[in-house]
Amino acid sequence: MESAVDLSFYRRGRLLQTVTVLQDSEDPGVGDITWDQLVQWLGDIGKALFDGLGGKWSSVVDDATKFLHDLTAGSNVRRAINGQLVLWQGGLMSPQVAWADELRIVYRAWSDDNLSGTPDARIVVSPDTAVPVIDQGSTRDTHHYTHRFSMRLDTRGPGGFLLLAGAGDSGWQFNVSIATTLLVTLTPAIKQARHSGGLAQSNFGATGNFELLAAAGDRGLVSYWRDNDDALLPWHGPYAFGDDLGPVDGVSVVQSTWGTPGLGRLAAAVQHQGLLSVLWRDDQPPFDWSAPQQLASGTRGSPALIQGSHGEGHGNFELIVPDGQAGLRHYWSAEGNPDAPFQWLGPVSVALSLGPVDAVALCQSTQGTPGLGNLELLARAGQSVYFLERRGDTLTWSAPVEIAHRATGSPSIIQSRFGTYGNFEAVVPCVDGGFWSMWRNNDLIDRPWSSPQQQAPSLGVLEHTSLIQSTFNEASIGNLELIVQAGEQISLLWRPDRDPFTWQPPQPLHPTGTYAANRIAESALRSALLRRTDPGTHLIARRPSPE
Repeated sequence: MESAVDLSFYRRGRLLQTVTVLQDSEDPGVGDITWDQLVQWLGDIGKALFDGLGGKWSSVVDDATKFLHDLTAGSNVRRAINGQLVLWQGGLMSPQVAWADELRIVYRAWSDDNLSGTPDARIVVSPDTAVPVIDQGSTRDTHHYTHRFSMRLDTRGPGGFLLLAGAGDSGWQFNVSIATTLLVTLTPAIKQARHSGGLAQSNFGATGNFELLAAAGDRGLVSYWRDNDDALLPWHGPYAFGDDLGPVDGVSVVQSTWGTPGLGRLAAAVQHQGLLSVLWRDDQPPFDWSAPQQLASGTRGSPALIQGSHGEGHGNFELIVPDGQAGLRHYWSAEGNPDAPFQWLGPVSVALSLGPVDAVALCQSTQGTPGLGNLELLARAGQSVYFLERRGDTLTWSAPVEIAHRATGSPSIIQSRFGTYGNFEAVVPCVDGGFWSMWRNNDLIDRPWSSPQQQAPSLGVLEHTSLIQSTFNEASIGNLELIVQAGEQISLLWRPDRDPFTWQPPQPLHPTGTYAANRIAESALRSALLRRTDPGTHLIARRPSPE
């Protein structure tokens, strides 16, 4: 008697990967548990996970136990096997598969002897999991039983479901039965567009190119991009534009949901000469940036731009910038039309008690009310870095709390895929050279921030940082990628997603002053790559091994 569960991940109808889990036979295996242990697991582990997501496991456990008991009753040898699987909402499963939009589940049972009784399988969904699982039915012959299910991952909110299955046979010496349980937990997805900074991993290309926007040495902006489908990971740029902006103090860029479906225009906020402006870059050739749209005056420092989940349709842009006198200004966009989506509301004053603020960083996390999420903010005032957050339900800001000192330049904050609930990772330049790194453990009740640790002091004093978690990985989670800037020199550092989590030596890019003149050639190259790749197939990438 044998059984197994197959998990197949699809994107746009294309199979990405099939994984076989919980395969068992009548011979004892590593994953096997006794019947009593299975009942205990259903009552304890299942309850903790489901109740933690808002479900009421107590109303399910009795029915689940009876269902499995009836399927395996009358056997001389009654076996049980269980497992747990955690997926990020949207279908992230490592190591080979990144984002899938559909999960197909197949339970299989077979035996050289005749199957006995009525093999069956069902899926129990936690009450907070809105999108139902589709039962696609079963097939059976004398020796084989198959039951199929499917579920969407792109439209499903956080929650969980439990696969219950069982089958038995009629042997000439023993009647063997196997009970199978698989608990799948869907945790909230963390989207690239929901944290600020000059660096983003886009969905251009199969792997997802890096897009970088930075202040030029004297005036205007420069853009870079890295071809992550090329084994050598070459950077292209810098390409200069926006001379009419004058000297730029700070910039923040995201890939938005506006534009071509499956791609998306880049949106940027720029603080320059006491003015705050926004601009677009199209997602089709020739990939030109729009003229700046001035939003406000009397600002200072580095701004922070994200596209969040509030609002209808595409989701509002959230833009925070230091006020020229004290505290911060919070602007947000109302829903616009595809040709002019920047229609701004605000500002609302935030954190006036901090006095003059020099730079900010922003992300929208999965903390707080599901589907809304809190805004998480770092603000540097002088040499101190403060953390504060805005609740997604009440839209009220917390009081600032200092988490680092002896800081300078522009900070960065993201919610990572480390930990069950996604830890916060933050960096900020250090006055003694290099940068401070710190993280907040969101799995603990009090969610403490770590002590700052100085990294890469040999870089000297930095002006800007920009942090992301990419799909490049060593342990199937995602490496941290950090851009740092000092004057015209920009460098990339990365930190593997496994112990000992050591930052790797900086890789310098061409200085911002070495402008690449041939924009036509760049546009032609990107057009060819756009035609060559399928942005819907986004595989987790691994860095080339060193020679």
